[in-house]
Parts: sequence; structure tokens; C-alpha cells
Amino acid sequence: MINIAFFGSSEYSTPVITALLIDSRFHLKFIVSKPGMTHYQTLLDGTETQLFMPENLKGENATQIKDQLIQQSIDLALVADYGLMIPNSMITTPPHAMVNIHFSDLPQLRGASPVQYTILQGKESATFTFLELIPQSEPEMDSGRILYKQNHSLSKTETTNQLYTLLFEEAAKVVGDVLSDYVEGKIELQEQNHNQATFTTPSGTFDRTTLIKKDDAYIAPSMDDMSIEQAIRAFSPWPNAWTYLSDLLIIAQRFDPSISQIRDKKDLQIRIQLLTAHLNESGSLVLDEVQADGKKAAAWKEFKNGYFA
Repeated sequence: MINIAFFGSSEYSTPVITALLIDSRFHLKFIVSKPGMTHYQTLLDGTETQLFMPENLKGENATQIKDQLIQQSIDLALVADYGLMIPNSMITTPPHAMVNIHFSDLPQLRGASPVQYTILQGKESATFTFLELIPQSEPEMDSGRILYKQNHSLSKTETTNQLYTLLFEEAAKVVGDVLSDYVEGKIELQEQNHNQATFTTPSGTFDRTTLIKKDDAYIAPSMDDMSIEQAIRAFSPWPNAWTYLSDLLIIAQRFDPSISQIRDKKDLQIRIQLLTAHLNESGSLVLDEVQADGKKAAAWKEFKNGYFA
């Protein structure tokens, strides 16, 4: 039996954890998560699996988790959407080190936000990749050798929430076989072509954090309709695509010629979240639901009548 630990914080990862719990080839000894992940506590009810939720993996916290890896004879650790930096010394503690599940066709879209950028870039398919987590500096993130990849065609209607759910569910179907074969040395590992690497940043290079920032979700009136629709799906459920009321006027006039101006006494710089939208048969943007700061979400027709003339 393979003793395994799991590092993750996302509720999306529940299918992967469940797969490990019911697979007789594995003994899931403990999970390391960020604080407050109560969904894991519910999932582990009635099992022997322990749950650790340190604020970070520095100093004494790192020492305690590293000691657990040793004391509980962990053979391999699986990492998926953990959200905290794992120290290099911890990565190499288990005999088979650590394996990461990353949601892109590596070496494309390395970094923290591959699902969002898969949608933003209008890709035809989404991919999950099992790869070795290797001691590294941040610019070398997600650069380990590849164990396994699987592609899934997209309908071009998926939100980030929906795509994360799909990819974790599909990864759960193969996680047992992939990790078992890896420990037994049955997998021919594939090196990445680092010259083809891109990152989850607006520029595609590692020139800033690869995390999504609120300003990344700003919708400029110069963006074309398809890019706006992709951004609305990519930034759902967080931080939600947004624009200023003055910019929304310009965007709205493209698909609704009845709009001529903003109603009197409306703050031109109020932020409007663009919650849902679609492209019509001619490829033009149609807004479905929006939300002004401090207000409830509203159907587009209701919002339009209140803010535009």
C-alpha cells in the first residue's frame, strides 16, 4: 500500500480526495490545507485521515509538516490547487517526492491561473497534467517532468467554476492509476520544452504574479465582443468582469442602438460587474445580467432602464 499525503485547499479537489480514500492501493494519511477549509473536515468524517491547516509552510509550521511526512512514512505527496508555496526541502522529503496536478497543456500556461487563461484565450480544449513537483525558484514553476496529460474539448460556454469542476472530476478518474504507475516506475517521464513556456499573466511572460488580480478583470470598451464574453466567463465566480458605467455606455451602444446616454445624476465612474453574457448568432455580445456596486444583480433590461436613456 502506498502512503500518501495531499496538499490542497480547493473544494473542487473533493473528487480526487474521494478517489484516493476508496482506492485500496493507497492510504491517505493526511491532508494539508489552508485554514478554514471546512469542506475537508466533512469529507474526512469517519476516516483515519488527519487534516492540518497551517497558515503557511514557514518556520515551525514547515518543521511540523515535514516531521509528519517522515513519521507517517509518506511515500508520495499529491498537490492540487494548494495555494501556498511548498519549501524545496519539503518537496524532497517523501521517497517519491511530490506530484502536482496542473490544469493546462504544459509548458503552456504555467502559473496559478491556468483555467482562467484557457477561457480568456479562447482555447478549443482544456487539459490537466500530472507532473513532478521539483525544488525550484518561482520563475521555474510548473517545469517538472510530465507523468500524464488528458485533453477535453470545450463548448466555449464554460465558466472558470464549471471548468475547474470538470477537470478535477476527470483527473479523479485516473489519479489512482497514474500515481500507482509512477511509484512502480512504469511511467516514461517527459521533459517539457521550456522554450515554449508561457505564463498566466496578461503578457504571457513571467513579469508579474501569475495570480488573478481584480484589475485584470477590467473590461475596456476597446475590447471586441468575443474577448469580452470570454472574460466574463473566465472571471466568474471571482473577481467578476467589471467596467465603469461610462465605458459600459460605449460597449452597450454596440449591441443596443436604442441607448443614447447615461441618465442624469448617475456616477460615471461607478463600477458595474458583468455577471453573465452570451454571443448571439451573428457573434455580437449580449449582456444578460449585471450588478452595480452596492446594488443587487439585475437583468440587463432592468439595469438599462434604470441607468441609460
